Amino acid sequence: MDRSTGAGADGDRALLRPVRAADVDRVERLLREGGRPGTLDAAFRLAVRTRAGYIAQLLLAHGADPGASGPGELPPLRDAVASGSPALVGALLDDPERRVGLTAVQGLALHGDDRCVEAARRLGPPRPEHPDEEHLLGAAWRHAWRHDGR
Repeated sequence: MDRSTGAGADGDRALLRPVRAADVDRVERLLREGGRPGTLDAAFRLAVRTRAGYIAQLLLAHGADPGASGPGELPPLRDAVASGSPALVGALLDDPERRVGLTAVQGLALHGDDRCVEAARRLGPPRPEHPDEEHLLGAAWRHAWRHDGR
């Protein structure tokens, strides 16, 4: 199977149909039965494109990679932030990879979502060896300052 596209046997594509139809029950059932990483990644990209935040959360919980992208596609993480969908960006807040959480914090802040402040607190201070973290976390602090002077 091609990990970048999720293409493979018909069974691999079975997860894409209910994601496209926003059929949460069927997605949950198929995830319980197990899924291949490439299929999970392709399904996650589809959930992001269709703004299906809850399904995106399910796919992340089952191992979808928010940084994986197909040929010629934006990484789904950037696409989720650009969408302005609080549900999609919120789905990324609990990802174990710090870079995903940082990008989600910035996306929430840019779209005026107060969850960015608590998420930034959970992530902690920027690490000195990663200068971009100050910029990403700073979006949350600028948001808080603009809205209530915290």
